[in-house]
Amino acid sequence: MNEGQSFKFELPMEWDDLKHFLAVARAGTLADAARELKTSPETVGRRVAALEARLGARLFDRKQTGYTLTETGVAILSNAEEVEEAILSVEREALGRDLNVSGRVRLATSDELAANVITPHFSEFRRCYPRIVLEVVARHDLANLSRREADIALRHGTT
Repeated sequence: MNEGQSFKFELPMEWDDLKHFLAVARAGTLADAARELKTSPETVGRRVAALEARLGARLFDRKQTGYTLTETGVAILSNAEEVEEAILSVEREALGRDLNVSGRVRLATSDELAANVITPHFSEFRRCYPRIVLEVVARHDLANLSRREADIALRHGTT
């Protein structure tokens, strides 16, 4: 390097920055994204700002009503979602190969199925799988399994 030249070292892009970008893009506000990510709005704002600085582009228009994607934000959204899916796929693959069955399993279902179908079988499930903690989340909307909002979803259906 010649005298007077500077060397700029850039760290690779952080997945967490993209994860925060996606949460804000989906939720529309820092507060809602923070709730989804179980962190603070300040942390979400810092991560989004770090990603914008790294990319040298503004990804959101900040308004009193919330955050909306800029043209650049829209352009990178599908790529960020592909990265998210690839990372979640790696996690699912690793979890699927682990033969040591233990941990927390989130089951999303309706109130009716939870009370009438799931609950009567809790003790048998516990006996067969003592190292699994089954967390039943009764909700009316559909859980997004690919985003790991639940591990299993059980719904009413027609045949």
